[in-house]
Amino acid sequence: MEKNQIDICVGRLETPNEIAGDDLNSIGWELHSANKFEEAILKFEEAIKLNPNHALAKNNLGLSLRKLGRFKEAIKWFENSIKTIPECIKGYSNAGETLGLIGDSEKADEYFKKALKIDPYYQKAIQGLELYCKGRISKNEYLEINEELKRVPKGVHFFMLMGFHLVKVGHSEIALTQFKEADKLVPNNEIILELIAGCYNNLYRFSEGENYGLRAIKVNPDYVQAWLTLSLSAQYLPEPDYYKSIEYCENAIKIDPATDMAWNNYGGALMMLGEYGAAIEKFEKCISINPDNPFAKLNRGACRRMISPPPVFTFIGHENLSMAKAAFERSSDKHERLGKGNGPVVCLIFDFTSPRDWKDLIETTNDEKYENLKIIDLVERSEATIEDFISQINSMGGRRIALDLTIRLAQKRRKK
Repeated sequence: MEKNQIDICVGRLETPNEIAGDDLNSIGWELHSANKFEEAILKFEEAIKLNPNHALAKNNLGLSLRKLGRFKEAIKWFENSIKTIPECIKGYSNAGETLGLIGDSEKADEYFKKALKIDPYYQKAIQGLELYCKGRISKNEYLEINEELKRVPKGVHFFMLMGFHLVKVGHSEIALTQFKEADKLVPNNEIILELIAGCYNNLYRFSEGENYGLRAIKVNPDYVQAWLTLSLSAQYLPEPDYYKSIEYCENAIKIDPATDMAWNNYGGALMMLGEYGAAIEKFEKCISINPDNPFAKLNRGACRRMISPPPVFTFIGHENLSMAKAAFERSSDKHERLGKGNGPVVCLIFDFTSPRDWKDLIETTNDEKYENLKIIDLVERSEATIEDFISQINSMGGRRIALDLTIRLAQKRRKK
């Protein structure tokens, strides 16, 4: 905190009580910095008794309470510091951060913005908005997180919640430091060990992920999430062991057959072994448990394509209907640049403003390059269905174009 902010939050020190209260606050902060939060709380409380207007002591009391996982009490003291001195920017920022930690992103947003009204460049408030408001954790995710927190002491809730938020916004390396702080305070807890393993996996450090996953299983062999994390580590080791991954998945399924991701990971290992039919069965089992599982749907589609590759289409396109029809009738070598395949012919009529080459469109994986492309019409002239063609365009990365074609196809069929 800058010197002028400290002066603002401390207020005027004129009476002996006010001076003694400030001394106690300083002692409390030394204890807080040494992770002696219970002792620090006592000093801050004494400071506030001697000087009820010491907003900094109130803010610091909130920080120590937060470190012990006493979030609601902490918020009250941050708010109290703001009531005492409305310009105490730290109170707003800390209240916002704590509200964000426990899932109240709307109120957190309000407090961070109040802090930024005092100082538009206050970094803690700017970072807080990014971490807790833009990268917010959903209510369902919070329910799951709170179930996990019930199984660890309150003293590590702060570090764990910080870690969860950091993982959510893609900062696994910083999250790892938070989970390791929790591990120092509560060693050999399977939940904390698995979270560390998950961070290592996110950072592509799969050997370390496997080590921490095995440590979690040693503590609690029935912890399903640790088996799932291990199954992913085994698949992505420098020398992948897909059979070991299958074994880990089977262990998870024995404990809880309704774990959808166990079936997905099982299918993933089979897919990598080239056993596509067996993999599809596992993905379908996953989808039967959780119809919204996106990973299993994508993986199942990939396996199906490996078993029955879609036809390779010949793409013909021109800027108007008559030219497109003529091109289709000739289908000569001069149209190879339009993307000739060895399968059925599909004719598109389009308006090119950028780019000029249809082949570029088929090969692209970036829809944004083709925002100016307009599909005027779609002519079905093959044994294969237009749906197959659209699926192929989508699989090549042309998601916007595939959507446009789908809409136009539906419109044409309604007219018929």
